[in-house]
Amino acid sequence: MAHQFTNSLIHQKSPYLLQHAHNPVNWVAWENTQLEKATAKQQLLIISIGYAACHWCHVMEAECFENSTVAAFMNAHFIPIKVDREERPDIDHLYMEALQLFTGSGGWPLNIVALPDGRPLWGCTYLPADQWLTALQRIVELHQKDPKKLEAYGNKMLTYLSTEPPTDTALEGTPLNFEALTAALLHNGDAQYGGYRAPKFMMPVILDSLLKMGTWEQHPKALKALHTTLSSIALGGIHDTISGGLSRYAVDAEWHIPHFEKMAYDNGLALSTYATAYRLEKNPLYKQVVDGILKFLSDWLLEDRGRFYSAVDADSKNTAGENEEGAYYHWELPLLEDLLKDDFPLFADYYNCNSKGHWENGKYVLFRTEDATAFAAKNNIPLSRFLALEKKWNTLLEQHRRQRHAPSIDKKILCSWNAIVSKGLLEAYRTFNDTKTLEFATNNLEFLFNHLVEPNGGVHRYVYDNGQKTPGFLEDYAYLISACVHCYETVFDALWLERAKLLLEYCLIHFKANNSPLLFFTAQQHNSLLIRKIDCEDNVIPSANAIMAENLLHLGAHFNQPQWTQQAKAMVQAMQSKIQQSPKNYSKWMAVALECQQKQLELVVVGPQYKTYFKTIHRLALPAIRLAGSATAASLPLLKNRYKEGETRLYWCENKSCDLPTTNLEAIVKKISP
Repeated sequence: MAHQFTNSLIHQKSPYLLQHAHNPVNWVAWENTQLEKATAKQQLLIISIGYAACHWCHVMEAECFENSTVAAFMNAHFIPIKVDREERPDIDHLYMEALQLFTGSGGWPLNIVALPDGRPLWGCTYLPADQWLTALQRIVELHQKDPKKLEAYGNKMLTYLSTEPPTDTALEGTPLNFEALTAALLHNGDAQYGGYRAPKFMMPVILDSLLKMGTWEQHPKALKALHTTLSSIALGGIHDTISGGLSRYAVDAEWHIPHFEKMAYDNGLALSTYATAYRLEKNPLYKQVVDGILKFLSDWLLEDRGRFYSAVDADSKNTAGENEEGAYYHWELPLLEDLLKDDFPLFADYYNCNSKGHWENGKYVLFRTEDATAFAAKNNIPLSRFLALEKKWNTLLEQHRRQRHAPSIDKKILCSWNAIVSKGLLEAYRTFNDTKTLEFATNNLEFLFNHLVEPNGGVHRYVYDNGQKTPGFLEDYAYLISACVHCYETVFDALWLERAKLLLEYCLIHFKANNSPLLFFTAQQHNSLLIRKIDCEDNVIPSANAIMAENLLHLGAHFNQPQWTQQAKAMVQAMQSKIQQSPKNYSKWMAVALECQQKQLELVVVGPQYKTYFKTIHRLALPAIRLAGSATAASLPLLKNRYKEGETRLYWCENKSCDLPTTNLEAIVKKISP
């Protein structure tokens, strides 16, 4: 296909950057040489950050970056830099913090105007062309008339962004009040549909904290909020019952209308949450979500070699050949009537093909207001017959949907996101014991170690088909370590613990902060920004430091390394004020802090039946506990001297004091689920 314009992004591999390769804007990728060029010419920078599946990124591209007038002004007065936030989360974190200082909120597309060395001056998310151009003209005018004013403002912003990492000692030794923290976490929550105000993000990180408060501390309000949210999401349009998987967020309070992009990390985190929650409440909706996520991952994101792609776009071509948000997913009534024929009235009632389900312009998004059991009972239909009908309808609609123009897939292979997916798969395997799910997880982790991990423990962020890689960030190490620990505690192959230990030891050397127990987001040798940041705040993805604190706790127990346990507790201590001030923004930290204050529990099973015993144990709602197992004698600290030939023995330990070994699985089950 011939293009009128081509810029230097044509040489990149990122699907997002390639989307902008034929804009009339002279985009360049982020490189230190570009900043040196800007400094030499005293040109301002436009740093525009987004991702391939982002709907509003596409809108701003169409309105602004494909506009020749706007492009000409940008090219004349700025060096325009495009950044894929998923490739470079370090750049994204830095300038997202700047945007939040400028505007009080964030989002993508993330657009920053900066001084030649990268000091931020102004920022916005989506703007239409006239407002974008007007803002740029005013900045250029100020730069020409009073550059010293901009220089001073840039210095001020640099000071704000260069805050020291938390080193909280004021509350040392003071336990957190988890009852009060849970009340704060539930404050302003939606009691009817779960979550908070619209637009509603699933926030598995918060749901995980509620789950742990509910199970570890027997907090009924936490469990009620958890199950309300999970059930509402499962029934809502954010859950695609046809193709499987969950969209990134819903635009309304009832989870009905999704923002249609589907991300690997959302689905991986939600897979963990729903699979774990099913152990508490055997809700068929939860299993339906788990099965749907597994289907989505397999059908859309799984690549032949066992790795997972990053995302599916919100937009796709409609019947007129034009890109449209949700075109692959929405339905029109005449088509549904034609496809479903005599079944349509019942289908329409179940999936709200009515004024509730109407989205816009005669388009409908399918969602439910009651589950299959309640709907079948209300309509006097045997449940087994109705479930068969539901399956028939979904198969029919998926067959038709597959004839549409499919949304594009961002085929980046990101280490941290793959690790998140693998951990979700392991959690699903524990609950439902499907060996294919376990194979997906272990094959994926093997791929990551074969292609993204160096012999010395260094990790790469991503890999493209041409072998192009880039150094990993703390997020990549943290999630890969976490997945390895989880893999060991699922299959009990010591190799996974040894791999986790290798990565952890690398992190503690190369990401260490001098005046804090916390870790930098970027390794010292790979930092290319003005400021080397520490990632502390939980977002849709929990913070890398919170995950690392959890990793240190777990590996400290497995390898009997008390200094790792102490560092984990010091990290939580450093964050204690922030946890108290805003548990919603530090909910993973809250969960790790809760684990620090629990008894240190270990369950070791050694002998020929250990895997059979763990199949039962894995399906329980577990406390904060480390699991170790082996068929024979083994050298790991938790397994030493615990093998007796011909017997399968279970060892229950609390705070390094162990009960006498037992062969009675039921006795252990009662300890876990009294």
